[in-house]
Amino acid sequence: MTKPPEAAYWLALTYDGSLKLAHVKSLITAWCLDEGEPLAALFELPPERIAAQFGLAPEEAQQVISCAERAPAQARRLARWKGEGVLLLTRADPHYPRALVRWFPPEMQPLLLFFQGDVRMLGQPSAAVIGARDAGVEMVGFARELSTLLAEEGLVVVSGL
Repeated sequence: MTKPPEAAYWLALTYDGSLKLAHVKSLITAWCLDEGEPLAALFELPPERIAAQFGLAPEEAQQVISCAERAPAQARRLARWKGEGVLLLTRADPHYPRALVRWFPPEMQPLLLFFQGDVRMLGQPSAAVIGARDAGVEMVGFARELSTLLAEEGLVVVSGL
């Protein structure tokens, strides 16, 4: 059986785990960003070491370990998304937008970014166009027109997909 890709572990810990997001962020910051370790390697540690190293209760450390069981399912999800043109960027990826790191404290930086297209564009001047899920036809038209104008001015338009 092949080992799931690194991003599958990020998805498993971030979305499938029962840990609070603040715990997940501090764990990832310490292990992946500060120590430079791949997240997959964390799941190979005994729960006692995870608890001691990251200040978690024994049951929380066990919850971390159990996330690895869900990585294969997340790998299948990643493959399906890739087939649809949707890719995933983790906070530890060198292409992660520097502006997010510069302007937001670590607790506000998204751990995962989903994108379509050329990820290098995230380093270019950009504007975010966001709205409501239940926007009316008029507002959707306005957002489309605004996005087109921004793109024509040379800005990368980002949104929540």
